[in-house]
Amino acid sequence: VRSGDYYMFDDFEDEEDVTDLLPSPEDQVEEEERRERQRQRGRRMTVSEDGDRTSLVSSEAERELKTDDPDKSPSHSASDERLEGDDNEKEKRGASLLTYFKFVVEFINSSMVSATRYLNRFSRDYRYIRKVLAKEKKILKAKPDFRMGMRLGINQIWQPIPLMKQSSILTRTQQTPQPEDDQPELSEVDQPPVIQLLASIWFGILAHSTFMCYFMIFLHQIKNASVLSIPLPLMVFFWGSLTIPRPSKTFWVTIIAYTEAIVIVKCIFQLDLMSWNRTAPPNNPLYSPRIIGVEKKPNYALWDLLLLLMVFFHRFMLKSLGQWTTPYVARKIIPSKLTLATMKSSTDTTNQESTRFHWQNEQENQPEGTRQSFRLPHVSEDAPSQDQLDRQNQQNQQSTSTPENPPDPSSEALIAVKGEEAPVCTEKFSTAVTETAQKYLSPAQNFFANILSSDGKEKTNVCAYMFLCDFFNFLLIIFGFSSFGTQQGDGGVAAYVQENRVPMSFLLMLLLQFALIVIDRALFLRKSILGKLVFQYFLIFGVHVWMFFILPSITERQFNDRLPPQIWYMVKCFYLLLAAYQLRLGYPTRILGNFLCKKYSIINYALFKVFMFVPFLFELRAVMDWIWTDTSMTIMDWFKMEDIFASIYQIKCMRGMETDFPQPRGVKKQQMSKYMVGGGALFFIIGLIWFPLLLFALGGTVGVSNLPYEASLSIRIGSYEPIYTMSAQDTSIFSYSEADFKALKNIYSKSRSAVTFLENYEATDVAAVRLSRSSKKLWSISPPDKERLKLELESNATLTFHIEWTVSRKTDVKDSTGVTSTPRNILIPAWINGEFNPLRKNLAELLGPEPPPNGANVSIPVRNVFPKFLKVTNRITAEVPQLMRIPMFPGFDDGEMNNGKDYLYRNATLHLSSANGTTSGQWWVVDENCDDVIYMNLLKQIPLNDCNYTFMFLFNDKAFPEGLSFISGFGILGLYTTAVILVSQIMRRAVSEMAPKIMFDDMPYVDRILRLCLDIYLVRESGELSLEEDLFAKLIFLYRSPETLIRWTRPPESATGPREEGEEEDDEREERDRLRDP
Repeated sequence: VRSGDYYMFDDFEDEEDVTDLLPSPEDQVEEEERRERQRQRGRRMTVSEDGDRTSLVSSEAERELKTDDPDKSPSHSASDERLEGDDNEKEKRGASLLTYFKFVVEFINSSMVSATRYLNRFSRDYRYIRKVLAKEKKILKAKPDFRMGMRLGINQIWQPIPLMKQSSILTRTQQTPQPEDDQPELSEVDQPPVIQLLASIWFGILAHSTFMCYFMIFLHQIKNASVLSIPLPLMVFFWGSLTIPRPSKTFWVTIIAYTEAIVIVKCIFQLDLMSWNRTAPPNNPLYSPRIIGVEKKPNYALWDLLLLLMVFFHRFMLKSLGQWTTPYVARKIIPSKLTLATMKSSTDTTNQESTRFHWQNEQENQPEGTRQSFRLPHVSEDAPSQDQLDRQNQQNQQSTSTPENPPDPSSEALIAVKGEEAPVCTEKFSTAVTETAQKYLSPAQNFFANILSSDGKEKTNVCAYMFLCDFFNFLLIIFGFSSFGTQQGDGGVAAYVQENRVPMSFLLMLLLQFALIVIDRALFLRKSILGKLVFQYFLIFGVHVWMFFILPSITERQFNDRLPPQIWYMVKCFYLLLAAYQLRLGYPTRILGNFLCKKYSIINYALFKVFMFVPFLFELRAVMDWIWTDTSMTIMDWFKMEDIFASIYQIKCMRGMETDFPQPRGVKKQQMSKYMVGGGALFFIIGLIWFPLLLFALGGTVGVSNLPYEASLSIRIGSYEPIYTMSAQDTSIFSYSEADFKALKNIYSKSRSAVTFLENYEATDVAAVRLSRSSKKLWSISPPDKERLKLELESNATLTFHIEWTVSRKTDVKDSTGVTSTPRNILIPAWINGEFNPLRKNLAELLGPEPPPNGANVSIPVRNVFPKFLKVTNRITAEVPQLMRIPMFPGFDDGEMNNGKDYLYRNATLHLSSANGTTSGQWWVVDENCDDVIYMNLLKQIPLNDCNYTFMFLFNDKAFPEGLSFISGFGILGLYTTAVILVSQIMRRAVSEMAPKIMFDDMPYVDRILRLCLDIYLVRESGELSLEEDLFAKLIFLYRSPETLIRWTRPPESATGPREEGEEEDDEREERDRLRDP
């Protein structure tokens, strides 16, 4: 592969454009010439095919009428000039509005004209055939023998009388030229653009009435979803859509007859005589009358009648085009009795004319191996025998072939044939069985033989549209899985992602859909018509069984109860129609690159960028292409080839855009373009740098209030059962009003730190939590634990009071429950100032076997138990020191309070209460101390505060909306370390490290390299693997040699002609010498 050399690049030609190697749209020049020839022949277009003509003729005419010759215009008087001067200001005011209005009108007109031209592509063939048939019908009706014919065969099918000539058995009757009508009919060309657009839509429907019938059949199946209706789509997919060239008359007659039978059956089963019509039907999708399709319901035959209406409309269209009945084809029949009658032409009564059958004439033109014999075993007495006819034909041929007797083209012979087939039983039994089986099996054999045969087919490629259908269904399964599976009401895919779980049925459906895409791609690359046909039939059967029988039984819903399965089935039907179209026409002979790379427009460039941006899509396609394509490359060489082609294609698109929007040399860039491009980039970079800070700074504006739905407080001694547990919910959590919040601000109006803190919140962000004094649970401690606790209290070991408060809020942040808990430990030493701690002594007495008689009045004071003010965020719950300071009160300045954090918590008193003075049911009571200095001078004034309860005031941060919660969940540092730095590195790689890529990204002319890549694709598809390897070696050497790459990417010479190689080398040598010797 790497053995290329310079000799490969000695000659390069620019005669051919690289776009000639790719399928291109209709050439505009040829299209104009074709239209001009049609106009010269007097052909009138039914719908405007002249897309360049718009409906602005009237407006242009008005402008021409308004524009007068200045020489012929009269001179204005002085008064007229003054009046015109006064009107100029009014005209300037209305000029801008009128200009914009005209622009909108012109834009709408041009859009309608463009849409008309685009839609006319889909009906061009139909309109042309319709016009030609109209002329031929007019000529046919002018003939004297019009409507003359006979009924032949056992089916008594009417056939026109065949006309035979003496001169040639293959020459038809010469038609006398009819002068064309000089007065053309009224055409849509002269109509406004709206009428032209509507006419193009109508003719598009007429040209594709077959597809409209298919669509109605699919819609009929979606709305009925029963056993009675399912044969209709099966007939479409198994039979009609695969028939070459179009569905036969038998197919449409079968559709009509079966639909009428459905209507009759449904009508019969609507009677109340049926037992299931007397009771309410169960809610079971597989209920027998429902799944069969005979359930009683209103408008039971609506979709059947609409389908019949559409099919009959299509039948009318086929009859108008002459495609409803196929032409009579002579077939080999079982021996029959024929009656042959000959009629002499009235123009020639002297010469004996030869009479021949049209099938005999056709047989003479066939090769010897394919010629079939037609025998006449029984001929009526008044008719000549076959031998006599042959001898007579020979004589006539000899007589007519002489130059003295030229043939008379006006002489014709009429033949009338009457036949009757003999019964099969007259032949031998084995022969009869063979011929009967061949008679009924030959249509099916010919049906599949026509599909598998590649002769005479116009190859096509619709795999891109098939992939889009499959990809759409893939996304539909992802986002609408709840309609396909048994998991109902579990939140869908969003809940699966948040909970990090995947149902097995969801995974199997995605894998199956992905496998179908891979199999279809493999069959396309191998060009296997037989494999695609088997896959098509398997897919048709599997889809209908799964959608209409398995899916309702799994989901316990009818198929048409949810919208996603209906959309999935309709899109799958479109996929099957595209696949049938691919089977009818066959796979393309050569597959040249990506389907997005057929053109070099900005749209294709953007789509190709999206294709390259999707993760693993480029790699997956390249690997599949390498596996199922015959090639001599290794997989790494294949990736190199695909990467080179992708790069060259993008450069080609960029050069095309530079050609379409050229920039003159030496002209400075316009300020508008600089502000649009550079300003946009500048705002993006600045916004990216400051986005995290701006997001959290505007959190109070874009966020919503998020008050807690639960708050709790728990107190425990050591490792034993909690002595106090209380929670507040619903009615125990109060939101501040505007008046309460204003009063709170007035209390702290002289404290700068407190005012600064309160400015970050609103009234709806403050919640007052009311906790009951008594614990909500009995103190359920066992007697052994109680005795062990008493011993620990009397010992010299330090005990710990564990206090914990918990706040629960709603949150949309990933990996966050919204529940924040904050613990606090209070140490209770055994000795204080040389004396045993009275707190422990009182507790030990309460826990003794014989509590003191006044135990209910025994108080156990505990200092710094719980906070009064809390700041609640998504992650932590912190105390608020600004609201616990009283700088104006003597002895409570900031310096003293900052020595510790004990002042942030409130003191409490514990009481042990019991029912009826017994120890069986005891609970603890916690009272906040309301006689200290802070409470009397500060906390007593707090709105909603009450000493009869335990109050805590929570200041809650706003919660971001659900759309921004996933961003805000990272925090400021998380956003800077992940999003900002990652995007900055991507931008740095895009705008830097460009020097090594300049040689490949700034090639001025890449058509030769692109042609080389297309040549590699071409020889690979042709099976020339040695040539493929040589061309790939040439491509690799081209990228290894910068000098050769520069020569090969040189733009083509001007129209004066290319320069010789020697002249170019001489010029380069002279330039080097001039620079060397100044």
